[in-house]
Amino acid sequence: MTDIHVVHDPDRLRYRASIGGEAAGFAEYLLTDELIVFTHTDVERRFEGKGVGSALARFAGRRPRSRPTQGHAAVSVHQGLDRTAS
Repeated sequence: MTDIHVVHDPDRLRYRASIGGEAAGFAEYLLTDELIVFTHTDVERRFEGKGVGSALARFAGRRPRSRPTQGHAAVSVHQGLDRTAS
């Protein structure tokens, strides 16, 4: 099984995933008064099929329960990480 490390980057409103110290993907979100809306998920092509998107969803899915808001998924998934946009 691949060891995926996920961290919360609240300054950029995203969760970042890495494998072996390499950026593997991220999930971005927006905050409203009532919701955390996940708006975009991107997984690096070479890490596709290794559970990166699932790890991001599991990690991020635990966060809303610790806040007074509700989680809501509105996710756009794209293949291939564009490092110039990060």
